[in-house]
Amino acid sequence: MAENSNIEWCHHTYNPWIGCSKVSPACDHCYAETQNNHRKWAEGWGPHAARKRTKTRSNLQKWDKKANELGVRYRVFCASLADIGDNHRSIDPIWRRQLVGDIRQYTNLDILLLTKRPQNIPTLYPDLMEDWPSNAWIGTTVENQVEADRRIPRLLKLPAPVRFASVEPLLGPVDLTSLPYGMPIGNAPSYQDALRGKIWMQEGSVTWPTDSRATVNGRTYVDPQAWLTWVLALIAGHKITRLDELLPWRYATEAA
Repeated sequence: MAENSNIEWCHHTYNPWIGCSKVSPACDHCYAETQNNHRKWAEGWGPHAARKRTKTRSNLQKWDKKANELGVRYRVFCASLADIGDNHRSIDPIWRRQLVGDIRQYTNLDILLLTKRPQNIPTLYPDLMEDWPSNAWIGTTVENQVEADRRIPRLLKLPAPVRFASVEPLLGPVDLTSLPYGMPIGNAPSYQDALRGKIWMQEGSVTWPTDSRATVNGRTYVDPQAWLTWVLALIAGHKITRLDELLPWRYATEAA
């Protein structure tokens, strides 16, 4: 719930509520759950624990005013201690409507919404889907190829001006250029390139350009450095215009 964030890609973090349930391997060793165990913001964690409403909503007004005075835009990560796509019964629908209203009101803030449940957004936020604000970004976590194949196509259906993918934690190689499209072309499966907005037909399987393996305690793993090298090489040629400090081509030499 800190006002200023230590996360390098945003200026502030905001949590309209606290609490979540694990849905995939990226949730293992959850930092939010660990912090809550110590700080006791919410009474428990997981599907049987109620989500806790926070009292930090006024920070949005303060940050918006400051950004306007300085003539800048602040990026606000929402939410670091929850999932805005969580459909838990304890979350009052009013909380979601207030979040959308705040996004519309505070136009000097770019609100970076992150979820592991992009499929829930249309149902939980109908007012957002009807008229998506230009300052509402939406992203999803893709820790491995299974989740990328599952979540990115759903993310791409959301009419946000900026859509992003988080690969934290990176648990395996992730290819965003050969995702299942869901609609076959003729008798062959179709695929989509999430970075370039292309759709095509492809027969056969996709092969990885890197296959660096390591054995730890008798188990074989793909080398995480190889995963990172592959991801950096993949995005190096795709220009990103909104996050100046995260321009991927700056890392092209590392991915070569």
